Formats: sequence, C-alpha cells, structure tokens
Amino acid sequence: MNPIKPKYELSEKTPGEYFLNLSGDWTTLNQVPSHDVVIDELKNKNSRAIKFDCSDLGLWDSGLLVFLLRINSFSEKEKIKFDDHGLPEGVRKLIKLANAVPVVDNQEKDEIDMPLLDRIGSTSLRVKGSAGDMLDFIGQVFLSFSRMLTGKAIFRRSDFFVYMQ
Repeated sequence: MNPIKPKYELSEKTPGEYFLNLSGDWTTLNQVPSHDVVIDELKNKNSRAIKFDCSDLGLWDSGLLVFLLRINSFSEKEKIKFDDHGLPEGVRKLIKLANAVPVVDNQEKDEIDMPLLDRIGSTSLRVKGSAGDMLDFIGQVFLSFSRMLTGKAIFRRSDFFVYMQ
C-alpha cells in the first residue's frame, strides 16, 4: 500500500471563517507540509475562526499533531477560534491533552548557557538554601536515635511489629 501525499487546502467559506481541508496520509514517513503557509494566510486576513474538514484524511501520527498544535498555538495567541469538531476524535483528545499540560521552564538548560562563575554562584546559593534543611533532618534523626537508645522513644508496640514483618 503506497502512502498518499499529505495535502491541505485553506478556503474562506464566510468572511473571517476559514476551513482547512486535510487529505492524504499525515505521517512522519511522508513529508508533512509546513504550517507556516497556513499561519501566514491567517495572519494576512481578518480571521475569526478556523474549522477543519478531515473527510479525506488517511493515516496520521505525530506529524499531523505537530502541524495542528502549531496552528492552535497561533490561533490562541491571535484570538482566533480553533474549532476542532471536524478533526478525528483521537486527534482532538491528544490536542486537548497537550494543551492541558503546563509548559515546563527548563532551568537546567538555561544554566548550561550561563558563564562558569554564574553557574558556580547559583549552585552555591541552592546548596546554602538546602543545607539548613539537611542539617535539621540529620539533627532530628540523631535525637530520635538517642531517645531510642536511652529507652525514652515514643513508639507504639503495634507499629514496631508491623515494621518487623
């Protein structure tokens, strides 16, 4: 079975309302079209909404999701309604899931780009902040252990036998 080349057609049905017709096999094995052309067309026109027609859509995978997520991100930024009702149910669920997860700020990547002295300084500040917590924990463990050795520890016998099992 030969894959069908992925295509899209953006058309304006009513003023400001665009339909994106997706057809073919939108898999990473095929070369998925760039989302930039769609975004440029939506930018240059007075767009209020984008809807989808996937009646001719074949196979799809993450290539389609990336394409749609970038259009979705643009539409959110530009206050364009992203109407996903014409998309397959699985795609709609995955887009909803991707949008539900908050963006993670990758602090470690930022620190790699920092100069050496900045990295040393930020690391030492983090260690200084957590050193007090670490010493507090070690002190609590020491006090509890010394109470246990002197027989003054507060410990229920039932808990002792549970831990012994």
